[in-house]
Amino acid sequence: MNITSRDTRLLGEYHAFGHPVEVWAAQVPLPHDTRFAAYEAELHPEERARAARIATGTARAQYVTGRALARRVLSHRLKVPMAGILLGATRTGRPFLAEPPCPGIDFNLSHSGRLTVLAVVRGARVGIDVEQASVERDFAGVAAGFFSPAEYDRWSRADAVDRTALWYRIWTRREAYVKATGAGLRDIGHDHHGRGSTWADIHLEPEPGHTCCVVVLLDRPCPPSTPPSTCAR
Repeated sequence: MNITSRDTRLLGEYHAFGHPVEVWAAQVPLPHDTRFAAYEAELHPEERARAARIATGTARAQYVTGRALARRVLSHRLKVPMAGILLGATRTGRPFLAEPPCPGIDFNLSHSGRLTVLAVVRGARVGIDVEQASVERDFAGVAAGFFSPAEYDRWSRADAVDRTALWYRIWTRREAYVKATGAGLRDIGHDHHGRGSTWADIHLEPEPGHTCCVVVLLDRPCPPSTPPSTCAR
């Protein structure tokens, strides 16, 4: 099955510590778009029920697109029908592949605005974050509260023309890292040691005005199993 199409794109294939990493993207359709109906039809009934409980149309479309993208890519990678894909989630909400058993595969999702991105790796842990540039961010406040002293110093000394791009580069790396560990945003302000030895980052621009970072992490346990009742095919 060739899953590369107008609405499912392979952004690139990378390597970190010898592990292959694929990065995919899909455009988030509006709820009345025919592509939304196509994505929704690919979900398990439990996922569709969860989507129906999401209050805002944008968040609902982002969830549906992300789940459909993950199911398409994992089905393609594992050579199994989408009906055989069972997705679970950890207590912090990190998704993982519950079935078919394939402990070497890890994936992660992120979305911003009308764009959803997916990273898939074999033999390591992965986290991904994408951010659409916005003038409404509290750049200084977030930098002061969450950047390391070295990151803050580098950001604050940057030329005005480069400062916004550098802020997004640092922030997406931090968010991708905590998504790879599974700790969630509670750890986003902590120091993350071992860059280059236990974890590596890949930066890309999936679309104009968007910054994306993938973090590949070694030496981390696989996500804990989740009871079938909390999983969705």
